[in-house]
Amino acid sequence: MLTRGKLAALRYAAPLGLACALALVAPGAAQGAPVNSLSLQSDKDTYFLYGARQASYSAEQARFTSSGNPNLTDSNGRPRKKVAGAAQSNTDSRYYALTFTLPADTPMQLGRSYPIRDASAGDAFLEVTNGAICDSKSGSFVFSQYREQADGTPLVMDVSFTSTCDIAGPQTITLTGRFRLNADDEPVPAPTTTPDRVRPGLTGLGLSRSAFKRGGKGARVGWRLSEAARTRFTIERRSRGRRYRRVKGSIPVAGRAGLNRFRFRGSVGGRRLRPGRYRLVARARDAAGNLSAPRRAAFRITR
Repeated sequence: MLTRGKLAALRYAAPLGLACALALVAPGAAQGAPVNSLSLQSDKDTYFLYGARQASYSAEQARFTSSGNPNLTDSNGRPRKKVAGAAQSNTDSRYYALTFTLPADTPMQLGRSYPIRDASAGDAFLEVTNGAICDSKSGSFVFSQYREQADGTPLVMDVSFTSTCDIAGPQTITLTGRFRLNADDEPVPAPTTTPDRVRPGLTGLGLSRSAFKRGGKGARVGWRLSEAARTRFTIERRSRGRRYRRVKGSIPVAGRAGLNRFRFRGSVGGRRLRPGRYRLVARARDAAGNLSAPRRAAFRITR
């Protein structure tokens, strides 16, 4: 579903925490007249609040400002970095702002591409005012220049990004952009990527009923994921001595970040389970191939 407003938080990963007097300059950056500019490009006319497919402003066309919050913390009291850049048109009321919030204890590294993910898990995100709100997001962004003063206000910014989100069914909308504040006039560097080695988090596995008849209404299985991942469920039957033996077959389910559910009716691999005690075992694998730790939930099939 697409609504007007600002772009929902776009999640990405990055490593470290920033000091207040951070000064980052791209190696070998060319020196010249400072550049203030904003460019945004969408592949759909419905993206921007103002009904346009693109927006582009130079220093002569808009007033450029920035802000920062060096004292921001997460729910556990860990420091987070938050900076923003904005452009206010000189000729009309159009206004765009980009806000970047890093994860706790995470630094900004110039030239490194950070994947945009889902903000619901509390990771870093990007907000764009006067854009649109999307259900799910992907993409990446990279800072090629950044410098700030002691109070956390950015003095120099050069950041580029691409984000894609779902709006209805198979339809997607993609936004690309670049914001520059007092930046050197240089092309966007090719970003360096770091392999994703973070295992997806799988928590809260449970069944709505601990005992049920096979073939009936069964039970609703629920679990939470830290990111979109394919979850595979296997069944283990309890035998004598409290040992468990795996039942042939599995149940694959495409999961999204957050809460997931499906109805389990006591069958696996095309066969109904015999009455007895069992446990459901779940493991999630993300797009990068990282596998979560297994989670288990006990249940019983009655006669």
